Amino acid sequence: MSTIRASGPAIEAVAATKTYKGSDRPAIDAVDLAIGEGEFFSILGPSGCGKTTLLRSIAGFETLTSGSILLHGSNVTTTPPNKRDVNLVFQQYALFAHLSVAENIAFGLKRRKLPKAEIVSRVAEIVDLVELAGKEHQKPRELSGGQQQRVALARALVNRPRALLLDEPLAALDLKLRQTMQSELKRIQREVGITFVFVTHDQNEAMALSDRAAVMNLGRVEQLASPTELYERPQTAFVANFLGNSALLDATVSEGETGLLALPDGTRVPAGPAASAGRALQLVLRAERLVLTAPGTESRHGFGVPAVVTEFEFLGSVCHWRLLLSDGTKLGATAPSAAIVEGDRFLPGDRVNVSWDPATTAVLATSPTIEGAS
Repeated sequence: MSTIRASGPAIEAVAATKTYKGSDRPAIDAVDLAIGEGEFFSILGPSGCGKTTLLRSIAGFETLTSGSILLHGSNVTTTPPNKRDVNLVFQQYALFAHLSVAENIAFGLKRRKLPKAEIVSRVAEIVDLVELAGKEHQKPRELSGGQQQRVALARALVNRPRALLLDEPLAALDLKLRQTMQSELKRIQREVGITFVFVTHDQNEAMALSDRAAVMNLGRVEQLASPTELYERPQTAFVANFLGNSALLDATVSEGETGLLALPDGTRVPAGPAASAGRALQLVLRAERLVLTAPGTESRHGFGVPAVVTEFEFLGSVCHWRLLLSDGTKLGATAPSAAIVEGDRFLPGDRVNVSWDPATTAVLATSPTIEGAS
């Protein structure tokens, strides 16, 4: 993970709002965020949440309806893209097919009319950084998708911007190559030490790469925090469901029953963190943290919520169950295949008890229940 320098925000959005003509709602709506110098920062969310609009507003390719963008303390809201000290890497790479790798990388430097010797030196330096040595004279069509992406990164980094903006740069790659390039992006960001702002809809990608991430929904930032905090302490139902495989279970702190929660079916379970009596809550139940036991078998957590298995999937390294509680709540449970003995491979129609560790279960204040992502 990169070291975040303490010299103040590299990028700030202040009440940033963008409404497209003819739209009935803003694409981004009063967004406030501050991105640290040298930070690997992700903007995460589903399609249409506003993440690319926010990135393009930072780059200067979108003009805000209201609010402002600051780069290193300077207000650049009306500054054109070519005058902002940032570079944007697009999902499609936009390489020049008729130019070689070296010529693609040098394109911006030549437009700035830098001395030839400096161009040659910078290109050689950046080619080594992205590990494309020996490919300098090849054309983009002769490269793999991952190599083309490295060229796009090199072309942006060779200009030595103070921040690099990346708009879903790994989306076009297959899974294995995407995972490889995630490691490469982290390595490159550590070596160059500049701010990376990375837009993605892939939660695993954001969790693996980011120092912090902003989760967006309907044009607003739902939560901004480290990956660990987003996962362990989600603040909204949307964040809880978007990150990981989880379900929300309604509960109420029981009146006169210290330390107990009442579930909709009447089951009492340990409350975990203290809460005021009578308060309505939602428990965030992560699939990998649910434990299934046969009825009549003692649970390690000291309680069990009755459920019926509706589906079972063997996925190689893990097994996944879909479960139905008596009140109609749907849950998903996941366990490593190697840890499952034959008697615990519950199949559709089997009755089971479900339990979890109350001390590590996130709790949300009451909000409309969202069906579990099981």
